[in-house]
Amino acid sequence: MRFLRRLVVGLSVAGVLFSALAISEILQRAQIDLDGQITAARTECEQPYNNRCVTYYTLQVSDGSQIGYAAGPNDHSLQRDLPVGTWITKHKWDMSYSIDGQRVADFPSRFYVGVIVFGALVSPIGLRVLSERRSAPNQSLQPTAGSRDEQI
Repeated sequence: MRFLRRLVVGLSVAGVLFSALAISEILQRAQIDLDGQITAARTECEQPYNNRCVTYYTLQVSDGSQIGYAAGPNDHSLQRDLPVGTWITKHKWDMSYSIDGQRVADFPSRFYVGVIVFGALVSPIGLRVLSERRSAPNQSLQPTAGSRDEQI
């Protein structure tokens, strides 16, 4: 029974953590707000394995100013392989974006919603198990040696 209790508590903690990570990815993607043409792009990768690449874009927006955007190796970032001259439009709170007028919906929303639902279902079960008091050890009312009842 002790193992089952630990398993349920562990799953509930994992559910809370995974839900928090899922919400974080969704919010980070939703908060991106871009509308401009790529004027420069530079990709840097971690060495020595050349993995976990980040592409740094410079975009010229409609008012003529320039802004920067870093597309990292995670789900909330936009594509990391866009060429110079590409027009990107991504509105805040919209999960999709457009590249040269073509809509791109590459965010795995269903996966992250599933993770959040898992956490929402599993976490209360673990909290209930945690809040249950362990039953007290057997404290019968039978007299023991040296108890007051024997002395009378």
